[in-house]
Amino acid sequence: MRRSSLRRGLAALGVGLGLALGLVGPALAAGGGGGHGGGDGAATEEDAAPRYIQLRAIWVPVERGGGPPTQAPVTIRLFPNPEHADRACKSAPLVHDALVRKMARQPFPPEQIEGLAKQGPRLREIANQVSGAGVWDQVEAFPNQVPRPDAESDKLSSVCK
Repeated sequence: MRRSSLRRGLAALGVGLGLALGLVGPALAAGGGGGHGGGDGAATEEDAAPRYIQLRAIWVPVERGGGPPTQAPVTIRLFPNPEHADRACKSAPLVHDALVRKMARQPFPPEQIEGLAKQGPRLREIANQVSGAGVWDQVEAFPNQVPRPDAESDKLSSVCK
């Protein structure tokens, strides 16, 4: 009895993951899917907007004048290359882990936290080292904030965690 319920549970999980991953690749390759304009076939500005995977906030240590470090959130958005959509989705959690390890090594001076917003190219380099060359087109960092993603990117972010 236990084995049959375990098999059914694993089968359902496999089907769910297969559907999720099967839908993610085509959605990314088509520019993120969704929002196809007003029915006249004309593309809207939202259709042309690149879709991204927003990672969970990374809490980085920040120096605090002589006391123990405090923490500040840094939100990362990964913009995948549509040609590598499946690999991007599958490796997003690994990129998150690599960035957590990199950023948690030692506390940041407070003045450097805001400077993380300008470190997109360096963060992209780290992400591509984890995922493979050319998987990520762009990486953005939002220090001290957790911005809300647009609806399509929010769906993509949920599937690729």
